[in-house]
Amino acid sequence: MNDKDVVTDNDLSEDAARLSRAKKVDDVEWPGPKGPQQVLSTDEVSVTITPHDAGRISSITAFGHEILRQYQPGMRVFQYGAFPMTPWVGRIGGGLLYSKGMTYQLPLNQPPFSIHGLGRLGEWSTDEVVTTADEQKASFSLDLSPWWPWSATTSMSVEARRNSVRITETLATDGEDFPGQLGLHPWFRRHLNDDASDQEVSLQFYPDWQAQRGENGLPTGRRIAPTPAPWDDTFGFFPTLAATLVWEDMEMHISTSHSYATVFSVPKDALCVEPQTSVPNALNAAPGIDRVSAARPLTLVTDLTFFSTK
Repeated sequence: MNDKDVVTDNDLSEDAARLSRAKKVDDVEWPGPKGPQQVLSTDEVSVTITPHDAGRISSITAFGHEILRQYQPGMRVFQYGAFPMTPWVGRIGGGLLYSKGMTYQLPLNQPPFSIHGLGRLGEWSTDEVVTTADEQKASFSLDLSPWWPWSATTSMSVEARRNSVRITETLATDGEDFPGQLGLHPWFRRHLNDDASDQEVSLQFYPDWQAQRGENGLPTGRRIAPTPAPWDDTFGFFPTLAATLVWEDMEMHISTSHSYATVFSVPKDALCVEPQTSVPNALNAAPGIDRVSAARPLTLVTDLTFFSTK
């Protein structure tokens, strides 16, 4: 790499203040859910979206149980609720993105990585809300262009059905094509009761392979046999992701349009199963990575379906 191949912060329409903000949001306490909320509900499920809080789904309840880790003072931006990862998932090593012979420096919000995308940097707009006896659905969007080297818009629609929630994420452009990823990062509670008097959640899933993780925390490109927990690892499924979380009185089935998920099982109070369109750092490491174009947006659909076992 030489200097003429590097796109500087100024070329990215970034300045010192914006880069400082991008790093600061991960280093200090986050204010938590803020701004307007949109609630979608049926008799069995309820979803609360807080679009000004990183486009976050701040609450999902099923059969009266809250399933997402809730914000507590002292938490950081990536530690609660369920938030969209866009236009990349997980970590990018060094914050360096390579595309068509160019190198782009992204904000290092978790040095030495750029992590979980750019959805936290703006307040998502509420585009449409439909709440009728037959339909409970809301759509949200964010223009990523101020922070991304290309013209790009990301959007998310959330739909509450009888006993399920469908989350549809889209990444689109009206300009030059670019490599892109989408993901959803939920923090599922290990215990549905606040006093942890109930049975801890168990994860039932059967991945076909696991992405080998190098000493730098990034996938090496090799696929290995799935290893025992604890995990901070990405798995592949054929043909698409299918997993089940089982609590004492309830089950939740996760299914998606794609074949990948990162599982983070280290925390004592939460378990993350993160659907995504490809493995972390794949923007640089995977020759078959999705390229987003005006004619071909990228879409990830995630369904959470709940069953009472009482």
